[in-house]
Amino acid sequence: MQAEELVKRFCEREGIPFEVNASGSFSLDCDGLTVNIRSHDEGRRLSLAGEVSHGAPGEDCEPLYRAMFEAQHLYAGTFGAVFSINPDTGVLTLFRMIECEGLELEGFFDHLGNFVTVLELWTRVVARYDPQKAPQAGEPEQPFPPFAGAIRV
Repeated sequence: MQAEELVKRFCEREGIPFEVNASGSFSLDCDGLTVNIRSHDEGRRLSLAGEVSHGAPGEDCEPLYRAMFEAQHLYAGTFGAVFSINPDTGVLTLFRMIECEGLELEGFFDHLGNFVTVLELWTRVVARYDPQKAPQAGEPEQPFPPFAGAIRV
């Protein structure tokens, strides 16, 4: 199924109006988080994107970034999504590209649900990040976040 057809069928099923914005994305509100869905490669792929932070998370973010990279390693804690950072604003974004060939509506629901779960989790982690709670030099390293490694595909 083509990307646009998947999104239209999703909207019909959920009773949501299908409206593409000026940037060519369909924006979906998921419990206060915005997921932008966009078609690529003439509908053969679609992307899911959502902001994990609305600005730079603050100072001394190395433990936070390390945890994000570890979660992203082999997609063990991101269900196939990757993190990016806007070099100008520091905004952290979660992004996932999905192949549409052979994908049916239920599979799209699964991908979207997993993406929203990871987006919610990391939005909370970044919002609550406190560098003072990160291990200092010489201290034994504790897993950060406390549930690091708990999400498995």
